[in-house]
Amino acid sequence: MKRTQTLNMKDICKRKLSDLKSDLKEVTLWKELEVIGTERMNRNQSEHLKNWLFQHLDYPYPTADEKKKLSYEAGLSVVQVSGWFQNVRKRKLYQTDIKDRKSECTLSQSD
Repeated sequence: MKRTQTLNMKDICKRKLSDLKSDLKEVTLWKELEVIGTERMNRNQSEHLKNWLFQHLDYPYPTADEKKKLSYEAGLSVVQVSGWFQNVRKRKLYQTDIKDRKSECTLSQSD
């Protein structure tokens, strides 16, 4: 074999190896996302997010940094935190909770 053919073979092998590594990374990421997506949020995690929501009722849209912090504190992924906030805003669940909390406050004050 000539020297140039050997170099070309090395380049081809390096490219193939690089392609395989990137494919493996992609498959691994998808597997991680599948696992994350199938886990349900527990009550403590959702309570943590609700607390943030009730402190920010005037603008219930956490920034990217706030989402990272919330995900770390609650033990969730940023995708899960984002999805939770989207669902709550879409369903307006927090508005019914606000009414319930206000009525509790009114009842306790009248006692």
